[in-house]
Amino acid sequence: MESYAPGGRKVREPLEVAFCEAVLGVEVGPADPLRPSYRLDHLLQPDCPLVTDPRDRVTEARITTMRLSPVGSNGSVEIKADIKGPPDDIYRKIERWLNAKHLPRESTRVLRVTFRLTFQHEGPGRTPTMTFSVGVPSSCDLKSWPDDRREAGERCLKLWKVSSDNG
Repeated sequence: MESYAPGGRKVREPLEVAFCEAVLGVEVGPADPLRPSYRLDHLLQPDCPLVTDPRDRVTEARITTMRLSPVGSNGSVEIKADIKGPPDDIYRKIERWLNAKHLPRESTRVLRVTFRLTFQHEGPGRTPTMTFSVGVPSSCDLKSWPDDRREAGERCLKLWKVSSDNG
């Protein structure tokens, strides 16, 4: 069962406990639901393909933002790509702006990535796109999209080896 209450965990957990006692007659303690775990470090490699499932009708998948941190550091740097530039613009900027001596790829963690999917366009109006972000260990804002788009994003995350089968 899933629940939502404005105010976050401080409000939701007492409501869940009260529901279980009142409706189910069961005493339970607050529990954190199983949340997906994401992996992002492999996306730092420029040859990491963003393949898509043909049924999703995605014409382009790209990384638009990447937040990086040296291993063992609490600091981070965020790189933003030009969405009008080539699909690999994020990697071009990382190569150009980050000094490999101070932030070598092998000792750099990817903390957050923003993806942009462009879908096949039919009819008048703007080309449909979807932008969503994933952060380690378990942050993702796909849930705010309609089901068909959210499911396409979830399939992409599995194809890109960002999420496991339970995410």
